[in-house]
Amino acid sequence: MSNAHDSGVGSSRRSSSSALLSADGRYEVERLLSLQLCMSPVPLPENVLANWRNWSSDQAESVIANAQDRLATAIDAWQLTDLAPMPGGEVALVLVATSPAGEAVLKVNPNLAGDTDVLATEPRALALWSGAGAAPQVYATRDNGLTMLLQRVRPGTTLREATTDAMSIVGTLGGLCRVVHQHVDPQRFCRLADGSEANGWRRELAGTREHDELERLLKPSSDDRLLHTDLHRINALRSGNRWVLIDPKPHLGDPHADVFGFMYGAPLRDIPHQLAVGREYLRKLTATYATAAGLDRDRVVAWLRIRALAAALWAQREDPHWARELFHLLETLD
Repeated sequence: MSNAHDSGVGSSRRSSSSALLSADGRYEVERLLSLQLCMSPVPLPENVLANWRNWSSDQAESVIANAQDRLATAIDAWQLTDLAPMPGGEVALVLVATSPAGEAVLKVNPNLAGDTDVLATEPRALALWSGAGAAPQVYATRDNGLTMLLQRVRPGTTLREATTDAMSIVGTLGGLCRVVHQHVDPQRFCRLADGSEANGWRRELAGTREHDELERLLKPSSDDRLLHTDLHRINALRSGNRWVLIDPKPHLGDPHADVFGFMYGAPLRDIPHQLAVGREYLRKLTATYATAAGLDRDRVVAWLRIRALAAALWAQREDPHWARELFHLLETLD
């Protein structure tokens, strides 16, 4: 799951003409979509289509057509059957499927201007983390990484479903950070400072003193690590007797920036309204996470203040209830 609360995305269409032109120069989209429907009807989730239209503006239909094109081609190439949409997705088309080797998950990320470079590195990050037991296996990729065939995680229980205890949630996420925050080749992933996430934060914080603080925190360092960036309780799944992470938006940056888990669900909702009690709650919550992740609590708090404010300013326009919760967090942080 990627949360539209915390980032803005644009649009583009990546041409696949070299692969899909027939002898007379026409696209074979109709044939491929017909093949898809024959194998298994796959209705595209309305919430995903709505998000693509919202994010890609006048290029929406091209984005949708490109994704349908790649979906049909992947079904054909990987010999997939029994496809059905999985619940919970907001950014990508995610389907359960049966491959010749067994059950799998087919994920088709949209080709969106400004986000393609990050979305295309998702399988690269998952492969690194899978080797450490912290992500599903990546069986195959297409379209420069925008289309993936992944291991289906079982039982697949989300951290949200497993517990409503905020301390347990941030402790689990923090423990996973010790595995995912790896040293990586800086050429393989987009730097956080250069990505659309950070540009969205800059837009929201323009004209505030927090904008200068953001730039200071974004400054590249030898301590930078691979980040998930969209780390929260729905993106942690139970795989056997361990937790694994899905749906990263990989960046290279300060590991203390992976604080979205505090801005969503029980950790945010359960902040007491009595100021002294609320402050003690957040001290314990951030300390629990920092200890589990091996991070500095003060810097975790600094990043939380910046990301929560940027999200709250966005949410004032788009999600007033979430904005109120975020402003309460900001008022309570010490």
